[in-house]
Order: sequence, then structure tokens, then C-alpha cells
Amino acid sequence: MPAILKGYIDRVFSYGFAYEERDGELVGLLSDKKAFIINTLGASELDYRPSGMEECLIKTTDTGIFKFCGVEVLRHLFLYSVPYITEDERKAMLEMIRKELEEVL
Repeated sequence: MPAILKGYIDRVFSYGFAYEERDGELVGLLSDKKAFIINTLGASELDYRPSGMEECLIKTTDTGIFKFCGVEVLRHLFLYSVPYITEDERKAMLEMIRKELEEVL
């Protein structure tokens, strides 16, 4: 995660706004919120999947940030090789995102 994004997350998902302590337990305060996460990746799916990178991103983002703060994660999409795809592939990705959004909203 880029440092600038980490700084943003630390400032936005902060104690007192996104979570608090109640009776010795940490409680998420954003339970009325939902998230639709899209990760764009420069490498191919074959490069990411065997390394376990998806699971790491899911654990840190979905669980460690959003679910920790009470946010319901609707979907987490991984879009691979984004800098290298053709215009037609890009359009297909955007259409897939549109359909996924329609399905959950």
C-alpha cells in the first residue's frame, strides 16, 4: 500500500469516528456503510494468485480496515494487467464493473 494511501486510511478510519472502545472491546461505528472495493493491478492474475497477494489484500483491506470499522464489504474485485490491456479489454472490464454494481445496489 502506498504511504499516501496508508496516511489517508489512518486519518479517515480513526478512533472515535470509525471505531471506539466499549467495555474493553473495540467496536466499529460505520455499520450503516457499505463498500465496493476495486483493486487495479499491473501484473497478470497468474503473477498474483500463486503468491497469495489477493488473500493479503482481502485480509488487510476487507477485514483489517472495513469490517473492523463495521463496514459491510459488498464485493472486492481484482482487475489484472490494467496498464497493458487493449481498449476492448478495458471496455469489457468497465462493463463487468457496471454489472457488478447493478447486482449489489
